[in-house]
Amino acid sequence: MKYKNKTTGFSSIEVVIYMSLISLFSFILIITLQLNNRLNRYIYSQSLLERKAGRTLEIIENSIQKSAKIKFFNEEIIKNGFAIIDYNSYISHSISHSVYKTTSEKGNTLILQIPKIDNNKIEVGILIFQFIQNSLYIYEGVWFNKEISINNSIDFIFNIEGYFKKQDNGIYINFFIKDTKNKQKLEFVGYENITR
Repeated sequence: MKYKNKTTGFSSIEVVIYMSLISLFSFILIITLQLNNRLNRYIYSQSLLERKAGRTLEIIENSIQKSAKIKFFNEEIIKNGFAIIDYNSYISHSISHSVYKTTSEKGNTLILQIPKIDNNKIEVGILIFQFIQNSLYIYEGVWFNKEISINNSIDFIFNIEGYFKKQDNGIYINFFIKDTKNKQKLEFVGYENITR
């Protein structure tokens, strides 16, 4: 009688080859998923940054539009209802007349006269945007005793540098937002008319 050696299953060499292929594909899949995850986080942070910058630009431009709509602004406060100054100190309580009267074509601080309703009376309020110490500060105030008196202030956005520049019939807004995670600096530019 002849016996046949029937072997069932896989040989040890086949098992090693299959395991090697599975581990190779798993390694490639894990690396691909990690890269995809990093890319998604980068795109999300860029999207948030652009949304934040767009909203900042929109707030500044809307404030300039409101300022431009004032028909009877107080020339004694600010000529033409706006002023650009280069003021490199935090504004704490007030700005003296000598500071906001020294306007320039380009600076880190924009002062606007805006309409303000108080006790059913329309008054002229003051709104100030200031790029200082890698932040954008927004101040709200009133004209009192030949000074701009600050009522409210907010550190609106961090990791930002910028300036305002008077051009023809408008104000040019330029700022850079630093993305600390990706170590990038993104530039954003805006322009709003101030013709009266």
